[in-house]
Amino acid sequence: MEFNEIYFLAIGITGLVVGLLIAQVLLRKKAKRHIEEAKSAADKIIYQAKEKGDRIKKDRIYQAKEKFLDLKAEHLTW
Repeated sequence: MEFNEIYFLAIGITGLVVGLLIAQVLLRKKAKRHIEEAKSAADKIIYQAKEKGDRIKKDRIYQAKEKFLDLKAEHLTW
């Protein structure tokens, strides 16, 4: 092999390695962003579920109190 061939081969291999490293870094950044977006979406879903659960709980407590008062009033009228 001549010097020029070795030189171009070395440049090609170096370019390939650098390209692969850049691709790896970009893929990691993209994966990290996707993970952060997924965590954010999960946190939002959890927050909404807790809020809905609290509303349902308050509603059920209110209904139970209403039922208790109705039964109490019914019992007192006998």
